[in-house]
Amino acid sequence: MLDKFNIRVYGLLVKDNKILLSQERIDQRQMLKFPGGGLKFGEGLKDALLREFTEELQLSIAKMEQLYTSDDFIQSSFRSNEQVIAIYYRVWTNESLTHFRSTQKTAYGKRNFLEFSWRELKHDLAEELSFDTDKQALNKLLYSLNKVDGPSP
Repeated sequence: MLDKFNIRVYGLLVKDNKILLSQERIDQRQMLKFPGGGLKFGEGLKDALLREFTEELQLSIAKMEQLYTSDDFIQSSFRSNEQVIAIYYRVWTNESLTHFRSTQKTAYGKRNFLEFSWRELKHDLAEELSFDTDKQALNKLLYSLNKVDGPSP
C-alpha cells in the first residue's frame, strides 16, 4: 500500500559535450543515473540539489534551471510503499571538475557506493541509464540543445 511520497532532485551538468553521470551500487544493485538525491523535510528543491552536489561531489552550483519533472506514476524501486516524483535541473558550475573520488554513504538503510564520470552527450546514452525518468530528462536536455530533431519529448 502506498502511503509516502519520495521527492528526488537531480542535476544535469554538461561540459565540452559531455555530461556528468553517477554510477551507484546499493547493495548488489547497479545504477547509472544523474547526480542528486532525496528531498528532506523542510528543504526546498534547489537547496536539496545544492546539498547533494556538495555532499557527493564537493562542488558548488553557480546556476540552475528546471528542465523536467516526472508526470507519470512511479513506484519506488526500493520501497514498495513510496511513490517517486523526480525533478531535474540543468546546472552550471564555475569550478573545475576533473578529479572524482568514489564515496560511500548510507541510502535506504543500505551501503551506497558512488563513482562519477563524464560521458559523451548523445541520444544513445539514454539506453544505458537505469531509470525511465532519467531517460526522459536526457531527451529533454538533448532537445533543448538542438541535438534531437522533431517535437519536444
